[in-house]
Amino acid sequence: MSPTGVFEKRARFPYNEHSMALEDKLKHLRRERQARTRARSVESAWEKLGEEAGLSVKQKLERLIALTDKGRGMAARTPERPAAARRREPVQVFENAYQLGASYGRIPIAMGLQIPPSILGFLSRERAFEGLDLSSALFLDLETTGLSGGAGTVPFLVGLAHYQDERFKVVQFFLDEMGEEAELIRQLDGFVRDMGFRSLVTYNGKAYDLPLVETRFALHRTSCPLRDLPHFDFLFSARSLWKHKHENCTLSTWPSRSSRPGGPRTSRGGRSRSAISNTSGTGISRSSSPSSTTTRKTFSRSSGWS
Repeated sequence: MSPTGVFEKRARFPYNEHSMALEDKLKHLRRERQARTRARSVESAWEKLGEEAGLSVKQKLERLIALTDKGRGMAARTPERPAAARRREPVQVFENAYQLGASYGRIPIAMGLQIPPSILGFLSRERAFEGLDLSSALFLDLETTGLSGGAGTVPFLVGLAHYQDERFKVVQFFLDEMGEEAELIRQLDGFVRDMGFRSLVTYNGKAYDLPLVETRFALHRTSCPLRDLPHFDFLFSARSLWKHKHENCTLSTWPSRSSRPGGPRTSRGGRSRSAISNTSGTGISRSSSPSSTTTRKTFSRSSGWS
C-alpha cells in the first residue's frame, strides 16, 4: 500500500485517545440509564404489589422477581422440583465370580480344592482340618478405619470369598454409612449362617481380623457365627515356609514371589491383579468396586500353597 493510501485510511478511521475516552463515557452513560430505568421499573412494580392485600413479604418478593425478570412479566416461573430422594443403601454388596481356571500368577484358583485335608491339618496345626477341605471354607479379609483395634476401629469393607458352583466367589460388604453398622452385622450374620461354612481361612486373622469381627458383633449384641469354626491363619505357615527366603511375609512380598505372577500389567494395578481382571467375565472394575485390595488378598490366600 502506498503512503497516500495509508493517510487516506487514517482519515476515514481516525484513532486517538480522545475518541476512545468518548466511547467509554457513552457506554458508561448507557449503563447508568439502563440501571435507572430498571430501578424505576422495580420501584413501580413494588408499589403495585403493595396495593394488593393479603400478600406476605416473601410472596411480594417472588412476584417482584417474576415481574422484573428480563421482561417476562407475570409469566409463571417454573417451580423448583425437589431433589429425588435417592437414599443410598447403608450397606452395599458387591459380588464377583471367577472361573476355577483363572490364575493368580501361575497358580490356578482350582488348586485350592486340591489341597488334601492332611496338609491343611498339618499347616494349620488344627486337627479339625484333617477332615475338611477348602470347598466349604470361608476366606475373610477386612478393610478398617485404623489398625489399632479395639472398639474404635470399624471395618467398613468386609471381604468374604468361597468356592461354590464351580466358581470362586468374592462378596464384599461395603459400609456406606458408619451409623448403620448394625445393618452390616445383620447381613454378615445372615450370609454366614445361610451358607453353612465349616472352616475359616485368613491371613493374620487370628491376631486381627477375627477378634475385630467378634468385637463388632458383641457391641451389637449378636453372637458371632465365625467364633467356633476351625481357623486356618496362613500367616504362621507362611513364616515357617518362607521366612528364610524373604525379608518378611507380608502380602505384598511373598505371594508375588512364591506364585510368580506374570502377564501384562493392568492400567491401574500391577501384575498381581492382571489375571483376575482379565479372566473375570462378570467382575467389577476397580473404578466401580469399593476396593480391589480384598479381592487381591483373597486370591493370595486361596492360591498361595505350592
